[in-house]
Amino acid sequence: MVYPTDNTSSPTYKEYTVVKGDSLWAIAAKLLGSGTRYTEIVKLNNLKSTIIYAGQKLKIPN
Repeated sequence: MVYPTDNTSSPTYKEYTVVKGDSLWAIAAKLLGSGTRYTEIVKLNNLKSTIIYAGQKLKIPN
């Protein structure tokens, strides 16, 4: 049996484009309320290190 997918649900993340000077800690502090939550960004984006680059698009948990 095939069940239809619900395309009306909102994504579980928003997208953020890294700018020069950003760090995962600073992004987490600004968008998630606490720098310690940077590990959630690492996991969601399957990052192998904490090095990020300007212009890189990251998924940010809601």
